[in-house]
Amino acid sequence: MGGLIGAAGSYFYGDKLTLPALNIGLLRDGLKTATFGPVQDSQFGYVVLGRAVDHWWHISHRNHAGRELLDLEPADHHWLERLDKTSRQTIQKTLDKCRKQQPLDESQRHKFHVAIEQCMAVYDDWRLNRM
Repeated sequence: MGGLIGAAGSYFYGDKLTLPALNIGLLRDGLKTATFGPVQDSQFGYVVLGRAVDHWWHISHRNHAGRELLDLEPADHHWLERLDKTSRQTIQKTLDKCRKQQPLDESQRHKFHVAIEQCMAVYDDWRLNRM
C-alpha cells in the first residue's frame, strides 16, 4: 500500500520538487541524463578522497593473480590527521575551488598532485602501522 501511495505521489508531484544542484538534460534518442552537483558539503571531497586512497591501497597490495572479490571494509579517517599541514591546506583549497567550479592553474594542480602523493604515503604508513 505504501509503495502505491509513493508511486502516485512521485507521478503527480515529482516535477514540482526541484533541487538546486540537480540538472536534467537531454541525451540523444529521447533519453535524459541527470547530474547532481557540485555538492556543497565541504567534507564530501574528503569522503571521496578517503575512499579512493583506500581503494588504491587495497589494489596495490593485492596479488595480481587473485580472483576473489575485493572487500573494502570501512576505513578509519584518523589517518588524515597524520598528513602535514601544507598538504591538508592544499587539498582544502583545491576542494573549495572545485566545489565553487573555479578552474585550477598548473601550479595548483601540481601542488594538489604532490599532496595526493603525500596522502598515499601517509595512508600506506598508517595501514602498515609504521607511524
